[in-house]
Amino acid sequence: MEPQQRPKPRYSLLTLLALGSVVALAVGWSAAAGRWAAERNEILSLIPEEPLPPSEHILKTFPVTIAINSEGSTIESNWQLSVNAAGAATLHPGVYEPAAPQSFNFTNEQQQAIRDLLVTERFFELDDRYGDLVPDGGSKTLTVVIGDHAKSVNLAYLRWDPSDPYFNAAKVEESARALRVYLAIRDCLPPNVVPDERPYLLRALQAAEKLEAKRKRQP
Repeated sequence: MEPQQRPKPRYSLLTLLALGSVVALAVGWSAAAGRWAAERNEILSLIPEEPLPPSEHILKTFPVTIAINSEGSTIESNWQLSVNAAGAATLHPGVYEPAAPQSFNFTNEQQQAIRDLLVTERFFELDDRYGDLVPDGGSKTLTVVIGDHAKSVNLAYLRWDPSDPYFNAAKVEESARALRVYLAIRDCLPPNVVPDERPYLLRALQAAEKLEAKRKRQP
């Protein structure tokens, strides 16, 4: 008995046209998807990886809040400061042992001076850290919030001595901008409540400003 042969499939003209349309749509969709992906990547490439700093208008008019977190090798060198938009400040000395918080107010003149420094020193464009964390060393983290923008800068062991093998002139010079903002805020604290680290920071600032002046004198 001879095996039965399957009948060959027959396609009508309408079926072939439908199949051709499906293939064309698939090819067209693939091409459109490729173009969309290319356009999307081009748009994304125009968006900065980091958010843009606040405009000068925002810096001069929007409410500003400030916080400082100080960490050190002694109990006394660990303290925190918070300042709200109205200038009301609370200083928590001796974070790791009970200590009565100190409340005081920043004057309008002090608040304006700090705001001006945020503009002139381009605070929101600074790096997140200056200096290195070293054993028995301390660090200060200054956080400023204005509008939807927040910026924290950590000041650790600043290597401002040119004889230091890790000395970096560009970074030392740039740290002057952060130091000027920090010291303007630190000067507003009541005296003899927390250890005064300003003599060390002032030496670092003077070294940074010498580098800054030297660079500006160069042709």
